[in-house]
Amino acid sequence: MGKDPDGEGPAEASLSDPKRLANAGHLIAGVNANAWSNPPEREGGEAPQTYQLDGYADALGWVLVDGVEKSPVDSSVWSF
Repeated sequence: MGKDPDGEGPAEASLSDPKRLANAGHLIAGVNANAWSNPPEREGGEAPQTYQLDGYADALGWVLVDGVEKSPVDSSVWSF
């Protein structure tokens, strides 16, 4: 999961190239599977409507990284 760009703000991660994340973590395998949405980048701002590398992202559904919950369970979306 990319770094959290706004701390306690609405974004939970920045959108990253999956290959860059895999190389940084020295992974053997990875799954790029979470749904996400674009939250506003600033309070009162509008959410971008397209994918932007390093843009803000709100992970939809449960995300657990190294035993730490990064995004809560959301029964309206599938996660694995």
